[in-house]
Amino acid sequence: MPEILDIGEDRRRYDEFKRTRLAVPLDEVKAWVASWGTTNELVRPPARKIAQS
Repeated sequence: MPEILDIGEDRRRYDEFKRTRLAVPLDEVKAWVASWGTTNELVRPPARKIAQS
């Protein structure tokens, strides 16, 4: 059975981002996830203000 998408939650998170501009850059998330289960596991990267482009 396909997963049900929660569009309301997506909208809430996007609206929060537009208001605060807080996010974690994708390359940092990828590096963090890639480190899981290794001997050099990274700590979760913090959210920070992202400049509006």
